[in-house]
Amino acid sequence: MTSAPTASRRALIFDIGGVVIDRNPCHLFDELIHDSARRRQFLTEVCPPEWNAELDRGRRFAPAVADRAATFPEWSALLADIEPHIARWVDVYIPLDGEEHPPTRISS
Repeated sequence: MTSAPTASRRALIFDIGGVVIDRNPCHLFDELIHDSARRRQFLTEVCPPEWNAELDRGRRFAPAVADRAATFPEWSALLADIEPHIARWVDVYIPLDGEEHPPTRISS
């Protein structure tokens, strides 16, 4: 008779459909831009998803922000102070079950 393996298994979940985690940049920017209409404008016009995609493809952050500040001078103060907040990118993720979960590190 053989016994079942006792090693624990770990799983990596890709939550493409937003079933487990709600990914929303508003979670991070709620504290920076309290007015929801201005926050929506910022995230759709000033720093839209296409701009974030450029950064994901490797565009340097400082020149990208400088370009946005030149294009949207009324937002230049916030843009000048945005880097420390962007470093908190994990704050855009909130578990849909409402529970607090400790950060998880992926390792081999």
